[in-house]
Amino acid sequence: MPSSLIQRTELFLESAAGSLVWEELSPGISYALLEEKNIPQRIHLVKVELSNPCVELFLYPKDAGEPFVAKSAEAYAKENNLTVCMNAAPFVIPSFGKRKTVGIHVSGGFQTSPFSEKYACMGFGKTSSPSGEHWYGKIFSSQKEALTSGCSEILGAFFVILQNGEEVPFARESLDSRSAAGLTQDGETLYLLCAEGEASASGRGVSFQQCARLFKNLGCNSALEFDGGATAALFAGKKVMEWGPRQKAASVFGFCSR
Repeated sequence: MPSSLIQRTELFLESAAGSLVWEELSPGISYALLEEKNIPQRIHLVKVELSNPCVELFLYPKDAGEPFVAKSAEAYAKENNLTVCMNAAPFVIPSFGKRKTVGIHVSGGFQTSPFSEKYACMGFGKTSSPSGEHWYGKIFSSQKEALTSGCSEILGAFFVILQNGEEVPFARESLDSRSAAGLTQDGETLYLLCAEGEASASGRGVSFQQCARLFKNLGCNSALEFDGGATAALFAGKKVMEWGPRQKAASVFGFCSR
């Protein structure tokens, strides 16, 4: 990957991070676009206020123990009337049209896929406050550790890129389509990122390092990468933020306001 392209993207992200314009899609859920046509770059961001009792979480599949029908973020969002939805765990394709998650998957407190020693995950649980019961999030570098965290919903992922407010180092830097998520320290504000990189005419993608810095600038304390490349997809505000071959994901998750 040419270093000049990485540097141009870096400068763009530094200048653009402070000028985000958030559009409310539904109570507690907002969307913003980072775009630079001269590079080009298109990065979609969603902010979910998990502390808002109106916000509800949905996961697919319920049971990831056996191969199941592949599902796109768009299809799952429309089936459940979700405001936002994106892909999550890496997967294998055991047969045509079927997927099987690689790594942990917990839905409704039931573990349906074994943990992976080398990958990270994101968990969600519920807590009470004066405003009512609401969700919170946690990011784990160890999927095994997440099993004893008390989280009722756990999604497998690839790698932690931001931990305790510090960027996690990686051996090399490369630009690609990305699906990623970051959390504030209290676990009550979740940021989702989807960077276009499959069609070079509209976006060149970003690196793990650039994702980490962007999440840090947004106020996140931790962040991780979900499955990227052709699987990276985001549905937000009745629009599909994806490109290229539209690879269906093994697991997707989304939010709406009730």
